[in-house]
Parts: sequence; C-alpha cells; structure tokens
Amino acid sequence: REKAIRQAIAARSPLPPRFPAPHLTHGYGKVPLAGYIKKTARGRLDLCLVDEQHQYKGDDSDQGYAMHHLALAARKIVGLTGTIYGGKASSIFHLLYRMSPEMTAVYTNPDAHGRRRIRSKDWVASYGILQRIETRKLDEDGRQTANSRTNVRYKELPGGSPAMLPWLLNRSVFLSLGDMGFPLPEYTEIPVEVPMAPEQAMLYETLKGQLKDELKERLVRGDKSLLSAYLYALLFWPDSPRRAKVVNDPRTGETVAAIPGLPEEFVGPKEVEIIELCRQEKAAGRKVLLLCLQTDTLDIQPEWKRMLEEAGLKTAVLRAAPNKREGWVEKQVQAGVDVIISHPKKVETGIDLLDFPTIVWMSPHYSVYTVLQASRRSWRIGQTKPVKVYYFAYADTIQEQALYLVAAKVAAALRVNGDTVSDDSLAELDSITGNDIVATLARIVTGDTELNTRSLQQAFAEANASLRQANAVIGEYEIVDDEPEPEISARDEAWTPVVDEPVFAGKQQALFRGNGHTANGKSSSAATSANGRSRSRLQPNGNGHSSGNGRSQRNGHKPKDEMEEKRPPVPRPRLLIGQLAGRS
Repeated sequence: REKAIRQAIAARSPLPPRFPAPHLTHGYGKVPLAGYIKKTARGRLDLCLVDEQHQYKGDDSDQGYAMHHLALAARKIVGLTGTIYGGKASSIFHLLYRMSPEMTAVYTNPDAHGRRRIRSKDWVASYGILQRIETRKLDEDGRQTANSRTNVRYKELPGGSPAMLPWLLNRSVFLSLGDMGFPLPEYTEIPVEVPMAPEQAMLYETLKGQLKDELKERLVRGDKSLLSAYLYALLFWPDSPRRAKVVNDPRTGETVAAIPGLPEEFVGPKEVEIIELCRQEKAAGRKVLLLCLQTDTLDIQPEWKRMLEEAGLKTAVLRAAPNKREGWVEKQVQAGVDVIISHPKKVETGIDLLDFPTIVWMSPHYSVYTVLQASRRSWRIGQTKPVKVYYFAYADTIQEQALYLVAAKVAAALRVNGDTVSDDSLAELDSITGNDIVATLARIVTGDTELNTRSLQQAFAEANASLRQANAVIGEYEIVDDEPEPEISARDEAWTPVVDEPVFAGKQQALFRGNGHTANGKSSSAATSANGRSRSRLQPNGNGHSSGNGRSQRNGHKPKDEMEEKRPPVPRPRLLIGQLAGRS
C-alpha cells in the first residue's frame, strides 16, 4: 500500500525542470594519488619499489589497487617482503598477478560485457589444495529421494603444489640474513605451557561445557557467523580471569553462557610466570617486549602495567601513532624502561626493536604474517644479543591447541621461503587446519577433531635446530662445501641455436600434502609453452573444477586422457624484474 501511495504521489507531481550542466573550466577535486600517477605518468617511472609487499595481497583492497596502478605506471617493479606466502595458494595470486605480465595474460579473460575477469579460482584449482564438500538432503528414512538435490562446494585448504614454483623462481630472490654475510646471534622460539589454577580451571570447564552444545549445533547447520565470539571467550577469558564472562547471541540477545569472575586479589599462574620471566631478563640486562591481544574493549594492558610495576619493573604501554612509534621507543629506552606492552599489529612492520631481545607472546595469534613479522622485530642486522621468543599458553586449553595450529601455518610459510622445518608433527597439522582456524578450533572443542601430535617443546626444539642450521655462519661466510668449478673446453664450431619448444612439467605433487592432487583426488593443470604463453587455459566448469577450453596435442597425437594432458604452466626464465611496459 505504501508503495502504491508513493507511486500515485509521484505521478501527480510535476517533474523538476532540467537545466544544462555548467561547463566547468576550473576547480578542485580529490583523486586517488596512485590513479593520478597511472593516468599522467604511465611508463615514465623507471622503478617502483613496494616495501612490505604482503600487505597488498588483498583482491579487493584499496592498497592492492594502488599498488597495481603504480605498477602500471612504472617500467620495472620490485617487491620487498619477509613473508610472501600465507600458507595457501590464493595468498600469493594477486601479488603475482599485479606484478607479472605473464600472469596477467594467462589468468585474464573478458566477460560477456567486455570487462576484464580475473581467473583466480583457476590458479587455486591448478596449484592449491581443494576440498570437495558434498551435502545431500535425505528423507526421514535416511534415503535420498528423486526430488532432493545435492549441494557441492569447494573449500581451499592450506598447502600448494611444487608446480607453482616456476612462477616464483624466475622472478624472485629469496634472501635470508645469513646470505648477506652478517653473523646474527642465535634465534630461539620457546613454548611455555602453564597449568591453570584449580578454581580457574573449574570456571573454564564450565564455560566450555556451556558453549560446546551451541558450537556443535552451529557447525551442523554450517553457520560460522558466531564461532569467533564463542571461541574468543574460551581463548581470552583465562588471561582476564577476574572479569565475569557473559556470551550472548547477537541476533536474539539470549545468554548462551555465563561464568562469574575470580576475586580481585587472584593472580593467574601465567601472570606469575611472565612476571618472573621479566624479572630474570632484567637481571640479565635484557629488555622485554610483551605482546598482548586484548587491547580494545577488554583492554588488559593497564592491569599488566600495574602488576609489572608492583614487581619492580618499569613498564610502558605503546599507544603512539605509527609515524611516532620509533621516536617513542627511543625515549622509553633512554628513560630506562624494562618492559613495553604492545599489540603485535603495532610492531608488525616499520620498526626495529634491537633493544628488546626478549619477546613474549601472552597468547597465540592467528595471522601467519603477524606472527612471523612481530616475532623477529629484534632479530635484525645489528643485533648482538641472542633473541628469545616465548609463546605462553595455558595447558589443556584451547590456547594450547591454537598454538599448534598457528605453528603449522608458520611452518608451511617457511617452506615456501626456503626454510625447511623438520618437525613432522607440524607438517601433519597442515592437513587439518583448513581454511579457517576458528572453525578447526570449534571442531576441537566439540570433539569432532583431535590433534595427535607430540609435545610443543619437542616440536619447537626440532624447528629451532633446523633454523640454526639454515643460518649457521662462520665469521662472515656461510658453512658450505667448496667444490671446484668444472672446466669448460672451448668449441670452434658454431653454437647450436636454441629453439623455443613447449616445456611440460611433470605430474604435480602437493607441497604440503604429498599426494600431488587436490583434496578430492583430482588433479588440475594446464599445458604452457616455454615462453609463458598458455596453450590450454583452464576454465571453471561451474562446479569449482577447471577444464581446458582447447585441445592440446603433443607430437601430433591426441592424448588418451585429457586430464593427463593438462600440465601446470611453466613460464620461461626471464629477468628478475618484470617488464611492465605495454600492459593494459
């Protein structure tokens, strides 16, 4: 009725008069700087340096678009990052797409309206790990009727295929600090599992029991909208046990779980351990960076500052703006501060903390990028003291299990960077973390998933041993075996010309799975010539798979099985810095 009334009023009302728009001869307006540079200085910039390149990996972020515009304006582009890979094949696609003309040509197709369509799903199908999830609706007797439909969806898992490496090797330089010849001190990561106090453990089990049934019901329905809120309650309440915890359903307002807080004079076992560690580090002449995740609504930094100062430790909380952080830290060091408390995001990039060789994580963090960047803020060129990173977690809680999963994702990222982590238990966790750590933790809470791994201490000990071996140096040189270079005899005859013929990669093998296929058992790949031009592009067939849109022939014969004919693209080795002139 209201719509009909509005239409009647609009029909009776006369249209407003139309006036021609005035011709604007001058004026001011705001335009994106990167877009302006792309339009006015395209091809006139010699070099574009992109620092902290991993921050521009988003497919639909303003930062990513700005980087793309600057890449189009420059003739050459160099990206700098310490964490290029985030554990999944999709985490690296848009970085390569925006920097590599070959990627742009292979993974771009126009749609029906002539607009450019980026085929990122084909990249994941070829080089990632896909899990096929099929949902069937059954009748009351548990049978599938003729009218019921089957829903099929695909989910990306952590991991990737070695066939991805040709896209990286000819345009990447993996340079570690040891490669530069600077002798760095020892770097050690130490997990610390602290048992909870009896009264604290009793309240935790009560909260966990109240949330378990709700989590299981939502997982059955496939609803993940409230998983974070429920799991954050289990993750973070043990670090603030003096506060009562009430978990409400944001949609209905109904209370799902509630527990009271402990008395104000209660001091948690983790708090005792961290304070004692900070006192020991002060006695050894070492300053501590304490990384805290609860800094917003439930800010516990003031409580920690009070407890540390009562223990005789001069403490400061980092709240300075990004452009003032370095100066603020220098002032605190000159003032004789012992501990700085900060959120890991505030020290993730853009600052070196050489004066703080001890880093303490109060609780685990989900992001691989943040963990890798923040944990090595003090392990930089110029550091003279051994660097120790402590990861604290309450034993037999979801904090301990989250630390396992984060360690698995970090290990996967280090493999792509060239740092091999020897611990098999962390490698096994790659297969169960899935696309969402939160959902994995929810399945652990409900009992649907178990972590069959060894102790955290043993896992980290083996990982530290691998890291020490990878960065071993003597003086200013790495430990390598000298081998005489082979002698090359001169040739009088003319050199044989090199013919650009197709190069086919072998069957892809999953880098972190070991089976060479996607999770549903099917392999996806495409044949490509040695110069990087695709001979058989992958096209999605509507259900998540990719198929070739053309028939490739080798040696003049049609292959028996088209799936065996498809091979991942192997780009021809080119300059390390991509030429971007002429890109659209």
